[in-house]
Amino acid sequence: MIQTVATGTTVDEAVSNALAKLGLTRDQVKIEVIDEGKKGFLGFGAREAKVRVTAEVVGTEPEAASEAAKVEPAEEPAAEPAVPMEQLTSDGPENPEGTALREDPADPDPVPLNNEQEEEKGPAVPVVPVESLEPVLPEASDEDKERDLDIAIGLTADYLKSVVREMGAEDAEVFHALDGKNLEFRLESGKAAMLIGKRGQTLNALQQLVQVVANNYAKQFLVVSVDVGDYRAKRAETLKVLAERKADQAVRTGARVALEPMPSSERKVIHHALSERFDVDTHSEGKEPHRHIVIEPHK
Repeated sequence: MIQTVATGTTVDEAVSNALAKLGLTRDQVKIEVIDEGKKGFLGFGAREAKVRVTAEVVGTEPEAASEAAKVEPAEEPAAEPAVPMEQLTSDGPENPEGTALREDPADPDPVPLNNEQEEEKGPAVPVVPVESLEPVLPEASDEDKERDLDIAIGLTADYLKSVVREMGAEDAEVFHALDGKNLEFRLESGKAAMLIGKRGQTLNALQQLVQVVANNYAKQFLVVSVDVGDYRAKRAETLKVLAERKADQAVRTGARVALEPMPSSERKVIHHALSERFDVDTHSEGKEPHRHIVIEPHK
């Protein structure tokens, strides 16, 4: 039995690398996927695929041919002495001693081929499809999960800091707090206005990016929010006033009113602010990042 472990950007590439090492084909081996790998996001969190390839090989055809080549050919029998031409007549060669001439021996019966090698090969090793194999990984303990989550949060905080500093906020510092599945990052910088942007658009874009990065590192779903100073609290008060004004407009005109796109955290503020009013209904329409709230008169 021969075995090797190989890696690659995909499972197929890892299998090809392993087969190249062994000099075998897929129908001669058994393939086990150790890790399917991961593409990562923006170059972060990428992981190569890993496979184990096993071949139960007793012998290969090239080796058999090599052994056969080592067998020396049998020596040919010495040639019979030629009969002088004068002893030949039209009736055949003359035998002065009166004995019949010896005829050439008949060809020996062919030796049957040795099938021992064929028997030793045994049945072909079945090829297990790669798609049907699942990597078997040990279940992490609670302590391991907590440690991995702390590492993921730290990596996400470093990533956020590097992004905002590239934007020009070189003095930015990042603080974080975790409450269950809710992860909040708070930025402190002298360039808060630049990081917030018009109506919080820049800050919302940062939050959407960090949401993806954090979930990728943590390998679980986290509800991420990014704040600069106390902008989110002030924004919530502004949204409550906006919600009441737009609700009054919908009742007065009898028509539905669509608000501008906003992240889910801000949409929740609108829904909650109007939840106690019985003259209007609210719902969300569209897909992220263009999902928005619609306010319409209650029917």
